[in-house]
Amino acid sequence: TGSLVTIQVVLLLGQMPLAFLHEGYHVLAGQRIGLHSRLAISNRYTYVVFETLNNGLLSVPRKKRYLPFMAGMLIDVVVVCILDLTAAALQHGRGEIPVFGRLCLAVAFSVLARLGWQFLLHLRTDLYYVLSTALNCYDLHEASRSIFTNRLRRLFGRTGRLVDETQWTDRDRKI
Repeated sequence: TGSLVTIQVVLLLGQMPLAFLHEGYHVLAGQRIGLHSRLAISNRYTYVVFETLNNGLLSVPRKKRYLPFMAGMLIDVVVVCILDLTAAALQHGRGEIPVFGRLCLAVAFSVLARLGWQFLLHLRTDLYYVLSTALNCYDLHEASRSIFTNRLRRLFGRTGRLVDETQWTDRDRKI
C-alpha cells in the first residue's frame, strides 16, 4: 500500500499481541522455575508497554535464570520463522507474494527489529540481564553509570557530589 497510515496501523496491531506474547513467555519461564511471575500492562509516556515481574529471580541459581531472561527472544525467533515460512508457502511460482504473505514479512521484519533492540544494553533489555548474570554482577548498569559520572566529576574538579562506590560489589566495580 502507498498509505503510511495503513502501514503504521497494521504494524501496531500486529506488534501489540506479539509484544504481549514476548513478555508472556518470560512469565511462563519464570513460573516454570517456581517463581510467582506476573505480567503488567503499563505506559511509558505515550507508549503502551508490557512488563514481566519475576520477583525472586535473583534467589534461584544463576544457571536457572537464563531461561526466564531469554524466553521472550526465543518466542520472537519462533514467530519470525512461522511468519517467514507462511510467506514462503503463499509464494506463487514466479516469486510473487500475495498481500497476506507480504504482511507476514512486514510483521516479521518488525519483530527482527525488536530483537535487534535487545542489544541496546543501556536500556536494561533481556540481553543486559543475560550479560549481567554471565558476568556475575548484581547491578552493572547503576555501578557503571555512577563510576563513569564520578570520573567525569573528578576530571572537572567537582568532587563535592561523588557517589559512594562501595555500595556495589567488587565484581560490579571491576567489570
